[in-house]
Order: sequence, then C-alpha cells, then structure tokens
Amino acid sequence: MPAGAAAAGSVPWIEDFDRGLAEARRSGKNMFVDFSESPARTAARTRSPSSASRGLRRWRRGVVPVKLYTDRLSAEHKEGDAANRRRMEQLGSVSLPLYVPHVPDGKALKVQAMRPARPSKTFTEFLEAPPR
Repeated sequence: MPAGAAAAGSVPWIEDFDRGLAEARRSGKNMFVDFSESPARTAARTRSPSSASRGLRRWRRGVVPVKLYTDRLSAEHKEGDAANRRRMEQLGSVSLPLYVPHVPDGKALKVQAMRPARPSKTFTEFLEAPPR
C-alpha cells in the first residue's frame, strides 16, 4: 500500500496538526483531532480499533481526521509529540484519548476525554452533540 494510503474501511489519519489544519482550510471541512497514545501501546492493551476509528468511519467524508501522538520518545518523533502534549495542556486536559473537533480556522469546538473501550454509540453521540 502506498505511503499515506488507507486500507479499505479505515480512517485516513493525518499525523501532523499543521497539515491537517491546512487541509481543513483548503477543503472547508471541520478538522477532528484524536490525541492518542502510540500504536504500540494501544496494541498492547487491546486488539480492537479505538472508538474514534469506529465512530469516524461514518464521518470521514465530512471531516479532516488528524491523529496526534503524545508519547513516542524516538529522536524522530520526540519534538512533535512534545508539541502535541503542549496542545493538550492548552485545551485543559492531558487524558488520553482526547477528542477535539475544530472548525477550519483552527478553533476547538469542544474537548472530550474518553476511555478507549467506550462503545462507538457514545462516541457518535459526542460528535453529534452541539458545542458547549
């Protein structure tokens, strides 16, 4: 599969905030940010897809999906993941996963920390609820 291509039925996550924001502005779509732990830690804990992946499959045409990792320590990712942790702190939460829909200008609409095991129905209800 080519780099950046998503498997059928999967969410085509963008793993960079600025690239996701540029795409949201270009397309006029809202951006959905999933602050998350590294895939290795998720795989060690569970074999099922996250509630964000399950819930966003239905919404993927209407939003720009962005996944930001916060815990990778390799030299390649350390600086970017530290910036992602600072973004979370600015939003008022350091709980993972943290879901934050944004309008195309980058303003966060709402912030919700959720347990990964929550059913996709709960996640869909969060997406459909109006901003507070």
